[in-house]
Amino acid sequence: MRKHLLFIVAIGFILGLVMILFHKGPQPVETVETETPVEQTISTHEDVQPPKKITNEQQMGDHILSNYATPESDGKKDVELFYHYLTNIFMLIKSRDSHQYAINEDLANFLRGKNDYKTPCVSSDSHIFNNEGMIIDRWGTPIHIHTLSRDRFEIRSAGPDKKIFSEDDFLWPQPQPGLGVDQ
Repeated sequence: MRKHLLFIVAIGFILGLVMILFHKGPQPVETVETETPVEQTISTHEDVQPPKKITNEQQMGDHILSNYATPESDGKKDVELFYHYLTNIFMLIKSRDSHQYAINEDLANFLRGKNDYKTPCVSSDSHIFNNEGMIIDRWGTPIHIHTLSRDRFEIRSAGPDKKIFSEDDFLWPQPQPGLGVDQ
């Protein structure tokens, strides 16, 4: 119980730092006031839906990834944002094993809560997932995660041509000229 509480506090702190780093500032909100007739304000019992149970970690993850694959971003920013989000999650969940995120499906399950803490990091209906439950890029192609070691990995988007390992792919972290994979 104490371990779980410490995990929740730590994930909140780290995700808060990530939010501060990526926050663009307050966005203007346009409000439109309309008068609603009284008949429309009364709802029937059938209209009321119980709210989904959402954890703080899911809300934070959904918020941090809200610009992922949106018109305000691009392919390069998408993979960079997703990489940094995963880096922070992996710092918090230290008891993970690389098999928990070795392929797209495993990583998707890990983020949905199939991890040692049984804590979902994003909502299962997040826009980062396709109908098959895989994490996708802005073109609807499943992303590729390449595990280099327990603590090092790469994220690759197939790019606009939707063909993995082609010229227009987006990769993060960016390869450093003159450095090998193990550097």
